[in-house]
Amino acid sequence: MCFGHCSNCGQIDSVEDLMKVLNHPKFEAAFEATFNSYVQSQPDKMHYCPTPDCPTIYKASKEPGVFPGLNAWLRSVSDVEN
Repeated sequence: MCFGHCSNCGQIDSVEDLMKVLNHPKFEAAFEATFNSYVQSQPDKMHYCPTPDCPTIYKASKEPGVFPGLNAWLRSVSDVEN
């Protein structure tokens, strides 16, 4: 994992390394915490949906717009994968 300081630097070099040292639930929790921290640190770029129990994150904009919704997003992801 860490090749500097006689492999004692205490840092993980990649996501793959993190996946090797954490079980799945701990990896998911670490990933979610990191992602949430990133979103919250970018208030000029993205926001969480303000509705309770809404997991959506959307791009910040000063212009009013229409959110396409999850189905449109899933279609666009599916189009990219095909």
